Amino acid sequence: SRERGLGAAQNFEEASGGASEFHELTREIALQVFRAKMSATVVADLNLSVLDVGEETGEPSTLGAFRDGKKLVLDFWHTRCTNCPNALTKLDGVAAKHPEVRFAACALSLGSKTEGTQEQVLELLDGMWENLTHLYMPFEDKEKAKELLGFKAVPFCVVFAEDGSILFKGDPGAVDFDTVFTAAAAVDEVAGGLEKASIG
Repeated sequence: SRERGLGAAQNFEEASGGASEFHELTREIALQVFRAKMSATVVADLNLSVLDVGEETGEPSTLGAFRDGKKLVLDFWHTRCTNCPNALTKLDGVAAKHPEVRFAACALSLGSKTEGTQEQVLELLDGMWENLTHLYMPFEDKEKAKELLGFKAVPFCVVFAEDGSILFKGDPGAVDFDTVFTAAAAVDEVAGGLEKASIG
């Protein structure tokens, strides 16, 4: 319940507050991640294509099938976005340091037959951001994604837990992903301690 989640979050804050490894930013992100885990909000499935650079078409799939029970960092972008290349370059570098996490960049359809098409995206990706898996989302599902995830502009990044719940979402340019991953690991450790304490 909501009350149980808020109570657990308060207990987590008290448990983590005295730990020396929790500096202010890490604790703030950890609390956000913990509350997200307690709410267990899972996004409805969305259609997309998994792109293979060098091939003319992508393999049809869904967000759920692509996640496949793994932690996923997903960055949304489109070809009109001037800030997206820098965000993708940053994410590509982070992905190289975290092989245990799945990283993907999802190009969004612009609803045009001449701009932002899957074919155009594949041409742009040739030789770029090779540590990322590249996806393409059709226009109808892009509109669903914007509503479900609450974004109006790109680049926009979402971190999914193994169960599909959202751990973090926001501007990838303003995120220290190492802090997010450290906080997520700390959440698991402290939350596990709280669970054992409640059982005992």
